[in-house]
Amino acid sequence: MAVHSVLATFVLPVAQAMRARGVDAMELVESAGIDPAGMENPDRRIPMTSWHQLLARSVEETGDEAFGLFAAEQIQPQVLHGLGLAWLAGDRLLDGLARTVRFSKMMSTGADLSLVQEGEEVRLVIGPSVKGEDFEFTARDFAMGMLVRMCQLTLGEFFAPLLVEMERPCPQQPDRWEYMLASRVHFDCPVARMSFSLADINE
Repeated sequence: MAVHSVLATFVLPVAQAMRARGVDAMELVESAGIDPAGMENPDRRIPMTSWHQLLARSVEETGDEAFGLFAAEQIQPQVLHGLGLAWLAGDRLLDGLARTVRFSKMMSTGADLSLVQEGEEVRLVIGPSVKGEDFEFTARDFAMGMLVRMCQLTLGEFFAPLLVEMERPCPQQPDRWEYMLASRVHFDCPVARMSFSLADINE
């Protein structure tokens, strides 16, 4: 994980979520070894290890096991720079998903995304995690929440995936994952993936 990095702008919705929960965002960001200055810079990146540490400490400070999902709900398209704006400009949700796969390394150099069609379903697959001692499943929650957030910003808040499968162990309140991801959620899966109806995303 030490050689991988993520967009520094990912810290912005996390900081916003922390402030909403009454946590000193600046102090927590710095405690993860991240300089909070210049987070809006589209060229800036932070180590993946620091990103996972920040999310782990956010869960600890807020006492919220679903903090990653809550942070993802704060995302605005500009967090993803040109990719986020392309989502909103695209004619079909399928185009936004395809661009996400194509430019996934821009978001995280450790990302391994693919788009697979099986009959009338399309699955966005997040490959096996780049795990290390600092790996935090909250990062997976954030990624899945970000996908749902972008889908709903594009098609409306009532859009929902068919199914979400996650690697993480089943949380204490799994119903919160289903509510916040607007979908059935299966835990302890070999890989993380999100399934969509082809008809819903190809219009």
